[in-house]
Amino acid sequence: DSSGEFHPESTNYANEEYYEYNYDTSRQKLSINRNIIGRNIDQIPYSNMEHLFPHNYILEPSPTFCDAVEILAIMPVKPEDLQVRDQVRSTWCSSVVVSETRIKCLFLLGLTTNSSQQHAILEEFDTYRDIIQLDFIDSYLNLTLKTWSGLHYKSTRCKQVSWLLKIDSDVFIQPWALKTEIQNVNSDIACYVMQNKKVCHPGTCDDPRWVISRDQYPSETYPDYCNGPAYIMSSPAVDRLLHAANPVKTFFPMEDAYFTVFL
Repeated sequence: DSSGEFHPESTNYANEEYYEYNYDTSRQKLSINRNIIGRNIDQIPYSNMEHLFPHNYILEPSPTFCDAVEILAIMPVKPEDLQVRDQVRSTWCSSVVVSETRIKCLFLLGLTTNSSQQHAILEEFDTYRDIIQLDFIDSYLNLTLKTWSGLHYKSTRCKQVSWLLKIDSDVFIQPWALKTEIQNVNSDIACYVMQNKKVCHPGTCDDPRWVISRDQYPSETYPDYCNGPAYIMSSPAVDRLLHAANPVKTFFPMEDAYFTVFL
């Protein structure tokens, strides 16, 4: 419509709007697949969950994307943050860096409801082919879904890659130093470990993004986990993590605690 927004039917999913889209081959529009509308994750049998998510990619790179890559860096990023992606592409994840270090970046996006923004993403994808876009609305609370999709992509499309780096868009790394340091890592995961981190229950936390209800997690502290801005794990660790985290009935919005506590 003239407002530039999509208005699909929706169902509440992880406290956010969850939509299923089909991307048509004319590259001109997104259409709704109403076959799954009205079901959320806890209504889907365990055996079917892996077929619902995270296998539904709207955009993904070519099958050769991970050729000659040693470290795949997955970066959850907002759809509107084109400038952020371009800064990464021109600095620590430039083509020169990729060729010299074999570290390659993959940007993880959900859907935007703004049609012009979506078409801009399609043009960006045509240029760089370093984006995966998933069929749910992009939001902070869906960060767990975005990270899961990146892990899934590594496990299914990039089996030959030795390491996966999960990194936030506001983190800068020295790729040559990382390449050197990773040779000295004797474990399956390297990260800054959060210990005795208090859970932000309602009334105890100023940032609403981090609030976890006691129904979601009643304990006062989290188990030890990797701090979310950056952590790196081996290929076998990614596979084990996906096995441990799937199937589950509900997604926990604190993605770093949700995933890395399994390791």
